[in-house]
Amino acid sequence: DSDMLAEKDLVAKHIKAHENQDDLVVCGMFWKRIYSFYYDRFEKEHKEKLAELYEELPGDKEPLLDESDIRDGSFLDRCFDLDTDFIRVLKSILEKYGDDLNGYRLPWRFFITNNSSVKRQHVADLGLFDEGIVRYGFEDYDLGIRLHQSGMRFQLRRDIMSVHQEHPSNCASVDDIRANIAYMCDKYNDIHSLDVHLAFNGPFDAELTNSIMADIEVLLDYEKYESLL
Repeated sequence: DSDMLAEKDLVAKHIKAHENQDDLVVCGMFWKRIYSFYYDRFEKEHKEKLAELYEELPGDKEPLLDESDIRDGSFLDRCFDLDTDFIRVLKSILEKYGDDLNGYRLPWRFFITNNSSVKRQHVADLGLFDEGIVRYGFEDYDLGIRLHQSGMRFQLRRDIMSVHQEHPSNCASVDDIRANIAYMCDKYNDIHSLDVHLAFNGPFDAELTNSIMADIEVLLDYEKYESLL
């Protein structure tokens, strides 16, 4: 994506991760952030973060990185973790289940397409991105859900680094998010996909959501519970 900075070995590391791993989805480190330009249109939280980093706020569209910082990789020393409830929840999941996400039944939540890879044929078989998702975001989640439901394994790789260059939000309004959630819940309206509803219509505790999906997997093994489910 045009707002991402990639470490120079990012593509090579993704390729190597798939050697002899046909069913693997690789999720690189996606929560790193950096300011490469200042914008007067920045939201309040960005200006507050910049005030922590700079004694004086720069001027509109003033560059905060040099090309040399990118070429020599030193921009990685100036990045920081996105600090939101969403990221904190994902980090807590990794603490419990590890980077291989063993035992975690919603691994698609780590499939963020600014730094993910999977073999091309799997995506082609699943029908590519859903072009019915026309508002901001969610098309990567949708593809991740389908990859998960097709039986793929997910793995987080902290050593595969990309950094998002912060900019004023592209999201027009909260209505975009609501419309996408409604679309996703209509699309995945079955018992196998209850995780989609729990993840998007919370807040539900991540561990509770995971245990519910584990129980459903057990019940699905018994034909007598089919009508109940």
